Amino acid sequence: MKVSSRPIQRPLLQRPLDLFYVVFLSFHLLASLLVDGQTFYPSSWIPSALVKVKADYLRDSNDPLIANALAPQYVWFWTAMVLEFVVQVPSFALGAWALARDDRRFYPLLIAYSSCASVTTLQCLLTVLLGPERKTLSADNLRTILGSYVPFFLIPTLMLVDFTWRATSIIMRAERNAAVVEKANAIKSR
Repeated sequence: MKVSSRPIQRPLLQRPLDLFYVVFLSFHLLASLLVDGQTFYPSSWIPSALVKVKADYLRDSNDPLIANALAPQYVWFWTAMVLEFVVQVPSFALGAWALARDDRRFYPLLIAYSSCASVTTLQCLLTVLLGPERKTLSADNLRTILGSYVPFFLIPTLMLVDFTWRATSIIMRAERNAAVVEKANAIKSR
């Protein structure tokens, strides 16, 4: 009889925080592919409805980062967008799938994603709040920008703390179990 080393899976609806993360990761995946991705896609590939979504956001926010993503002074932002597609987009899909299955093996991936996302978004927030770009933004622009950036900073930061805690707890439990087994083996060998 094969014994599984994986813990019993708990239904997603019994794990409200994981359900929240699955919804967030799914939403972030769509936002990345449908809006942020427009920076890299040929214009002929982008449906007019999505072009309008981005145009409306830029009209309301005057977001200097999205509007100038390919400008030389924002090479750090362009790099962050590339990382979004190389690191984060696969993490959204794999992370949501793993959380839906209660698969803890993907915690390190979620830690990597959440650290990347929170640091990158913090850089964006600080640029628009403290950089020279701030002078070009009205109060309404700033509210729109903060409304779109703050959740993508706070939720990944929460995930970073949460999954680091979860992974650390698993490691500590494994170390305690190994110590108990080692002690039992030492007693048996006497």
